[in-house]
Amino acid sequence: DEQGPMVRSLFFDLPLKPQPLAPKQTRCAVVYCLTGNLSGGGPLVLSDMSKSLDIPYATSFFVQTQHIFTRAEASDERDRESVQMENLLGVSWRGRCMVKGLIESQCRQEALEVSEALAKLITEDFRSACC
Repeated sequence: DEQGPMVRSLFFDLPLKPQPLAPKQTRCAVVYCLTGNLSGGGPLVLSDMSKSLDIPYATSFFVQTQHIFTRAEASDERDRESVQMENLLGVSWRGRCMVKGLIESQCRQEALEVSEALAKLITEDFRSACC
């Protein structure tokens, strides 16, 4: 049985990697939404919208990501079940920006790092639950 969406909002200070014209940290606002029913055969989708409040051009854009989890076919007899994760990223522009390419490139890099960390956490959790 499918549940309704689960939504959480987070507000926090995030230390930043050294970048030209960027502060050492920024306030962030993130809204997460989890939907779907992986146990019922459908996808499980973790969506988020995030905004950094103290960086240059902060009022010009926000970032949207989705992590879509689906059941995957077992690759051999040892695999009882496996889950595949697809990652999508978009930058929604609300205003003009002279460094649009730089911001989009940085967003892609950060999204890749977050996806790798999320996959590692999920893998470790599955291993500890199964073994």
